[in-house]
Amino acid sequence: MDPAVAWYQPEQEGPAKRLWLRIWETQSEIEKMNLKNLENANPNVNKGQDFIPTNDVNGENRNNNNYFNPARRKVNDNRASTFNLNKNHDALIGEYGGCPWRRPDHVYKPGILGLHEEIEHFYMYMSPSETEHLVRTTVVNRIRSAILSLWPQARVEVFGSFRTGLYLPTSDIDLVVIGQWEKLPLWTLERELVVQDIAEKESIKVLEKATVPIVKMTDKYSDVKVDISFNMSSGVKSAELIKQFKEQYPYLSRLVMVLKQFLLQRDLNEVFTGGISSYSLILMCISFLQLHPRPERLRQPHNLGVLLIEFFELYGRKFNYVKTAIRVKSGGCYVSKDEIQKEMNDGHRPSLLCIEDPLTPGNDIGRSSYGALQVKQAFDYGYIILQQAVAPHNALLARHSVLGRVVRVTDHVLQYRRWVRDTFEPYFFPHRLRLRPPEPRPQRSSPEPDREPERGPDRRPERGPEPEPDAEPSDSDREWSDSGSRAGTAGGGPARTSPPPLSALQCSSPTPRRVSAHQSLIIHHITSNSDFNNIPSGAELTNQFRRLGGSNPSAWTVRRRLAESNLKPLRPANGPKLERGHRISRLRYAQNHVNWSIEDWSKVMFSDESKFMLYKHDGRHRVYRRPGERFKQACIEEKVAYGGGSVLVWAGISSESRTELVIIENGSLTSERYVDEILNEHVGPFMVNFGEDAIFMHDNA
Repeated sequence: MDPAVAWYQPEQEGPAKRLWLRIWETQSEIEKMNLKNLENANPNVNKGQDFIPTNDVNGENRNNNNYFNPARRKVNDNRASTFNLNKNHDALIGEYGGCPWRRPDHVYKPGILGLHEEIEHFYMYMSPSETEHLVRTTVVNRIRSAILSLWPQARVEVFGSFRTGLYLPTSDIDLVVIGQWEKLPLWTLERELVVQDIAEKESIKVLEKATVPIVKMTDKYSDVKVDISFNMSSGVKSAELIKQFKEQYPYLSRLVMVLKQFLLQRDLNEVFTGGISSYSLILMCISFLQLHPRPERLRQPHNLGVLLIEFFELYGRKFNYVKTAIRVKSGGCYVSKDEIQKEMNDGHRPSLLCIEDPLTPGNDIGRSSYGALQVKQAFDYGYIILQQAVAPHNALLARHSVLGRVVRVTDHVLQYRRWVRDTFEPYFFPHRLRLRPPEPRPQRSSPEPDREPERGPDRRPERGPEPEPDAEPSDSDREWSDSGSRAGTAGGGPARTSPPPLSALQCSSPTPRRVSAHQSLIIHHITSNSDFNNIPSGAELTNQFRRLGGSNPSAWTVRRRLAESNLKPLRPANGPKLERGHRISRLRYAQNHVNWSIEDWSKVMFSDESKFMLYKHDGRHRVYRRPGERFKQACIEEKVAYGGGSVLVWAGISSESRTELVIIENGSLTSERYVDEILNEHVGPFMVNFGEDAIFMHDNA
């Protein structure tokens, strides 16, 4: 049994399994024994090799199988990984059982109908909550602000699963920066992300030599992973294409969510780990639905279980990866790889998993999927397991999860979702604090891995309207309602506490911060989503934190956190107060004059006045000096009584001429003086030659 793909099923438990497991593990240990260590322990042994290793060419190891080993990935890099679940059962799914989507108050039907119900519940449970979506949106806004501060003319777009809505709670965000550079500024962006306090330097990876150079980063406050590429506008078009297919095939979203989790937990969701990309998986699902031999099944209710098994059967057993390519455009079809190769450039050949790009002719989406056979093996395993589970003679298996035989959700994923909810929801939805009173979690009644717990991990609500503040709390509103502690495990063990904050969110400073990581994110969200008249001050933010509970930072501490995010108290730009009617009028005026010619604009006169200080300008003055040089002669601003005087002047212009410069003497320019001295004496005579269609634009008009 491959520990990266499978795990023991509940009916396999028993003495025979334990006996054969001991035999298999013993044999595996013998095969893994390193004879070189035995030779090093005995210096009398001849260390010369009497054979030539087949995987050693010119002294270089050519065995690529190690590259596909998911165990080589960093610890906790993939929270959803179920690698070696048989040995690490308690660490991976010991707390929640691995099937949190199953509802304890629902009686699941046996066989294929029960599988359909579980897929529906899995989709509703794993769909990100409103809080998770808002956290990701805030992360995108922070990164967009940092990028635009570097390149104001650039454009930042979201693509991939976050744009299509087909993302899991632990999925990354794909961003593309569109602009003009002689050389892609990957390292410049990396430095800016660190300076803007968006990511730790250790969490950023710059892949400049990849096929598509990207910057991979992990958000410092939310632990959301983000991939940033440059000038890859095709990703945005691909996301819009997937949205169209989602409308055409209502079952596509549910099927994709299950399959993405199926590959994610086996570390087959990325090309560089020996899997396939999310885009390739979605196109495979679309092709499967397009070419289904019985289209009427796609319109039948309670048919998700059949579609999932048929998908596994097609791509795990029947599809010819050697000769056949997938095409989804123009209704979809299977084509020969020889035909695809005719359209490919630069001498490329179709890959093992060949998927024609529906937007770019000659591009093979699966070109880099060198581990496609491992994905095929996983699909074959899923077909075998589910086909056996839904067979009529296996009705006794109905008390266990059918979908849980191939899909599990680890405790790490659920703990992360709980952390996101408890950390950020009090800000985004403060009324839910009143709706969700604390309640203890029930104890697990049995440690059996496949039995459903009395109450699984907190359920995510199906997306819908928000509850009214005074409404009775629902089950979904009470999710994650524990206040940081759990009841003891079965058997009277010690109480288990909730997990500590994620390592990426812990402060590395020796002095504890008064403002936590998530409060820093809240500060940025408040200030970046408020208009000028509603931006809270440091003291007002402090009062908000006090009402939410937790730390009690001072106003100066909040201001320092704002400064760390490059948010500085600068003077706002001046502008007239515009009501809704003003904006509508301005928009209509712009629309009516957008196509004006030069001849039309030549009949318009513009005017303005300006004040000139005779001694110095009346704005704020600054001087560079060292400490102790405040009263140095060069650092003293000399003042003159009454400001030294000023002169107010007025003038008007058109496209071909201008008025004379008018000096306003003897006081300020009142409305009566404006009519008598400006309009009658200068504007009227100047506009005589403009004709009846002349327009006079006053200053501030």
